[in-house]
Amino acid sequence: VRGIGFNDRDVSFVIVTGTPDRGVKCVDKHLQQKNIEQLQNLLDEMDTLVICRSKAMDVLAKFEDRRFIHPLRNCQSQLRFFLPRYNLTFQSRNGALHCQEIVGYKLLPEQYVNGTFRGIMQYLVLGRDVGKSSKTVILFPQGVVRR
Repeated sequence: VRGIGFNDRDVSFVIVTGTPDRGVKCVDKHLQQKNIEQLQNLLDEMDTLVICRSKAMDVLAKFEDRRFIHPLRNCQSQLRFFLPRYNLTFQSRNGALHCQEIVGYKLLPEQYVNGTFRGIMQYLVLGRDVGKSSKTVILFPQGVVRR
């Protein structure tokens, strides 16, 4: 059994050196089919992978291994966190982390669900305000869950 051929792979990151914009650029999904020459012309539009130590990383790390959380900064210095194994992105906006894939929901500051999931530690609590009430969604990873 052979792996994916080189020409059939998509580019996920581009390393830029020798310029003031140097760094690791993240190639968004809609750009991944482009060839390297086309990507070179789009570097300014790409987010930069950054080192981030924050409470947000600590919260996301209870759901996903830190090695697979990509903190990214765009050209407006806005921070977002991409979890590629779950195809989830959390955009920092107005002091909260908003989920781009589950529109209208944001990561709640209180991530503990009292007594409901005894012994299960790997989940994220998202919420949204709807009029005078609120709605909550709890995300669990598919597969083996850490206890």
